[in-house]
Amino acid sequence: MSAKSMEAKRMAAPARQYQLNNVVMTQIWLERRNQRQLFQAGKIKFDCASPIVSKDRKLRALTEEVGEVARAIDLLENAEATSKILSAKEHLRDELTQVAAVAIAWLEALEEELKS
Repeated sequence: MSAKSMEAKRMAAPARQYQLNNVVMTQIWLERRNQRQLFQAGKIKFDCASPIVSKDRKLRALTEEVGEVARAIDLLENAEATSKILSAKEHLRDELTQVAAVAIAWLEALEEELKS
């Protein structure tokens, strides 16, 4: 099948409506709430939701979280036993949730900046 006919077939297929996964969104919301609580308790030095935190600092925080995703992928690829695979997948999910929460915090700050 040619690329052109594959594209035509894809365009003709009925589009499925996208729905957010409530479990995933709840996990991200809980992580975001946890970040706020840690900041308010003085356990972390800054919150990416703050408009006064520099963009380069926010990028470093986000990049650090992405690095943790890379490490979680390494663990998953090296897991041998079924129990280790499940644990590694859960760890990857947790790290991806943290990436999403940091990105959302940055978006919150940007929204504040756009309002002013």
